[in-house]
Amino acid sequence: MIRTLLALALLAAVQDPRPQFPLLDQPLKDFKLRDLTRDAETWISLSDYKGKKTVVLIFTSYNCDACGDYENRMLKIIKDFEGKDVVFLGVRSSAEDDASGMRKYAVEKGFKISFLDDPKNVLADYLDVLVTPTFYVIDPKGVLRYRGALDESLKESRAKQTWLRDALQAVLEGKEVALKSTKIIGCHMPRVEPGK
Repeated sequence: MIRTLLALALLAAVQDPRPQFPLLDQPLKDFKLRDLTRDAETWISLSDYKGKKTVVLIFTSYNCDACGDYENRMLKIIKDFEGKDVVFLGVRSSAEDDASGMRKYAVEKGFKISFLDDPKNVLADYLDVLVTPTFYVIDPKGVLRYRGALDESLKESRAKQTWLRDALQAVLEGKEVALKSTKIIGCHMPRVEPGK
């Protein structure tokens, strides 16, 4: 009986194509994090882009195989939206990564975007990031419009959906995002131990 109930609960979780997330369509509180790709005195805030640009946050990890599977697709979407009113920001929150390693990763892989340092998991906790990679689209008013995966498959050849691209395009065109939240596939993101 317990096994049957557990199986039904797992099946329901997998079948739910639109998981609920309380911050969706709400203004996010501001954050300010150090930019790992620049000097130690360069900080970036969400408010820096308010009224100017759409922001895409990419929570990633150089120790996550799933992030490696998505690298080419991440680089492609960044390039495809180059020159538009959008800024992509990588975020390091995983306890398995360090700042210098993330900086090296960004350079070696050709990410020409800023990477933010979230060493105490403050932003990750606020946005309830549990998996890398996870993507967030925030409109120019600072309202969260999308949270989820880039697409539905770790294997690029099997990916048919364009969830992140669709959400970003809708926000840039001033339209409602059709699918606001999707199931995220990737690596569990370990937190920093309290007091460290």
